[in-house]
Amino acid sequence: MAPMLKKFNLSTYIHKDCSMSFSAPMAEYISWDCSYGFENVGIGENWRLRNLDLWMKENICILSLSIYASESMPDADRNFSQEIAPLPAFSVLKLYLAAREHTFGAMVLSLLRICSTVQRLVIVTSQLRDEEGCPPNCPCDQPQNWRSETISLIALEEVEIEGFGGADHEIDFLMLLFRCARMMKRLSVRMGEVSPSHNGCKKMYSILKANPDVKCSVHQRCGKQVMYA
Repeated sequence: MAPMLKKFNLSTYIHKDCSMSFSAPMAEYISWDCSYGFENVGIGENWRLRNLDLWMKENICILSLSIYASESMPDADRNFSQEIAPLPAFSVLKLYLAAREHTFGAMVLSLLRICSTVQRLVIVTSQLRDEEGCPPNCPCDQPQNWRSETISLIALEEVEIEGFGGADHEIDFLMLLFRCARMMKRLSVRMGEVSPSHNGCKKMYSILKANPDVKCSVHQRCGKQVMYA
């Protein structure tokens, strides 16, 4: 407890038995950088939290999460809701996903349920060229009805997606966002290693054009603009 503290920086490795309480109501600047072990914090069955960064400055709070997927994952010691409960309210959520061609929609949807007051969402996905793809009946796609679910994201106004690959599950996630974030004003997509003529990209263009109230822009990986509406 530090009632007069104005600035706080924390950089640490979080052991599975680590616990901490923090109270600094007058703090104007907060920076946390917390790294986790492979088995510590689970987000769904085969997603694990690798790193959590939190910045708060001038009443703007940004939460950044590095998350990775793996098929052979031991049981997690804790779940994400336990980790996020004591954090300050934040308006920006950044997700760095080592997806390894896994379906991330169900996992991100579960995060948005917990972080329903987020105003800006950034998703950066990375794929490996030699990956064989998601195996059949993989837990990453559970529950399978995530595509048809609807949650209220009334605060979400801006979305950025980097590394779009044109996969069917990415198209499904875009459709879910438009359905749930009724107040969204801006969507920016930067494609990964995929051609603008890819069938998945064409489906994306159709979805964006069907939502004219949202300012949408699409760029190739090199930065060349493909679409703006």
